[in-house]
Parts: sequence; structure tokens; C-alpha cells
Amino acid sequence: MIRQEKKKENPRHVYANPHDVLVCPITAIAIYLSTFNITGTKDTALFPGDNQYKRFATSLEKILDKYKDEIERDFGIDIKDLGVHSFRKGAAGYISSGSTCAPLQLATNLLAG
Repeated sequence: MIRQEKKKENPRHVYANPHDVLVCPITAIAIYLSTFNITGTKDTALFPGDNQYKRFATSLEKILDKYKDEIERDFGIDIKDLGVHSFRKGAAGYISSGSTCAPLQLATNLLAG
């Protein structure tokens, strides 16, 4: 019950990106739905599994380990410095500094969590 109350307290919004289909979350969800068999029943979760954060973190860790040499050589980044938080922080930093008319800091914090 506490988990559902927290979701209402911190809503997340998803917006389409008509300028770059490669990073559009709506397009990604459409591809996901067309790829996997989603029955739409009440007991079927859109994304199966109990802990999505852990699943993503594990997948990211496998990818970083696989391409460790290339990442460190080409980008000069230690893979120990990369994690799930890097995605949110990087995206928030990008939209905050990408133009002379960046969105309000409060809006950025709400969107990035």
C-alpha cells in the first residue's frame, strides 16, 4: 500500500520526441508492444519482473563489462563510474545546459526524479 501512495506522490510524465525517433519513448513502447506478446489481462504486467531497477542495472553492468576496453579507450571513462544514476543525471544535465533558454530547475528535477 505504501508503494502505491508513493507513486501518486511522485508522478512521472512521458513525452514524445517527434524530432528524433531514435530517442522517442513513445516509439520505443510501440516497438516493445509489437515485439512481445502482451495480453492486456489484469494480472499481466507491461514489463515483467519484480525489480525493474535491478534488472536494468544488471543488464547495464553486463554491457559495460563486455565493452569495457572500448569504453575506457575511446571515451576515457572508467566503467566503475557509470551506473543507472548516470542516465538520469546526464539527461537532466543535458536539458539544463542545452540552450540559452533552459527549462526551470524545478521542472528538470521533477522530470529526472
